[in-house]
Amino acid sequence: LYSSAASDVYKRQITGNPILANLTGLENLNSVGKRFRIGNTLEDNLPDFTNLTSVGTDIVFYSNQNALLLNIPNVTGSLATDFMILSNASLVTLNAPLNLTSTGNDCFIVGNPNLENISGLENLTSVGRRFRITDTKEDVFPDFSNLTSVGTDIVIFNNCLLYTSDAADE
Repeated sequence: LYSSAASDVYKRQITGNPILANLTGLENLNSVGKRFRIGNTLEDNLPDFTNLTSVGTDIVFYSNQNALLLNIPNVTGSLATDFMILSNASLVTLNAPLNLTSTGNDCFIVGNPNLENISGLENLTSVGRRFRITDTKEDVFPDFSNLTSVGTDIVIFNNCLLYTSDAADE
């Protein structure tokens, strides 16, 4: 069956493309009215999304198995729902939005086992539901001192190189 609602969702996503290996041209994006999702591609050199300053609903990057770098530093303001970086096996560096202030639902950086450099998110003040950073190699997180509200839970777990304080070793 054809559903115009379902079709509308897919028009705002690049997902379910297990042999897609080239996203050339997207580096010119300045804004996305609703969803900005890229998932399940073979792209190893994702476009530089430095020109992207506005996204309405969510930013989701998932299962891009060969991507090494994700650069989206200039998105400002709030996302109505989610900021999610999920299950990108080769991702090493994430330059997340520096001036993102809030998400309506979740902020997840989860299941990126080679991720060792996270920058951005320093101006994040609120997360509507869940805040999670798990399964990375990150050892120094961004400064989250502006984060004042998380709706349900915070999970920072299983980050391979995350050092504990000296007090914990005593």
